Amino acid sequence: MNSNSRALWSCILGVLSLFCVFNVLTGIPAVLLGFFELSAIRNGKSLPQNRTLATIGIVFGILGSLVGIAFLIWLGSQAYLAVSDFFEGLMHSKWF
Repeated sequence: MNSNSRALWSCILGVLSLFCVFNVLTGIPAVLLGFFELSAIRNGKSLPQNRTLATIGIVFGILGSLVGIAFLIWLGSQAYLAVSDFFEGLMHSKWF
């Protein structure tokens, strides 16, 4: 993968991580590709113009991943509450 496509894919995956259902699956690669691109820019192996796309990919990738993790925590808490309510109702039913 050349440096231009690394920066572009970092940006694309970062933006997608804000809107996808599986935010973490697009956010983490966006962050990694962005950091690889910034490293290549520092080492002179990539064009400095790619810095903006790489930075956008990193920022949006981190934000998308955090949104995805927060959503998974919320979803897990809702599942826990639903299951605990179910078992509480089951314990008070005529079956036990």
